[in-house]
Amino acid sequence: MGEVVFLRAQREKNSPHLEGPTLCLACGHKTHGVAPVGVTWMECSECHAMKCIFSNPVVCADPVWHCNCGNIFFTMNKFTSQCSNCGLDISF
Repeated sequence: MGEVVFLRAQREKNSPHLEGPTLCLACGHKTHGVAPVGVTWMECSECHAMKCIFSNPVVCADPVWHCNCGNIFFTMNKFTSQCSNCGLDISF
């Protein structure tokens, strides 16, 4: 007989999670996904490539970086970050 698994303990161990629509960057397959906070790449259920991402903006409760204007969405590359709201440019 198998061991007893306490679901509450497992839920707490695996929390918090994000959920929402996902998109595979390899094959374009769209689905709904669930993943622990911090996971960037998920396995596509269609082509099995590890190139599936959440297709909507994802915001975690803590910590959240924000611009002085209060906006939390940025356009970033390896040299700079620009606020999507006010256009403030932050060089690295």
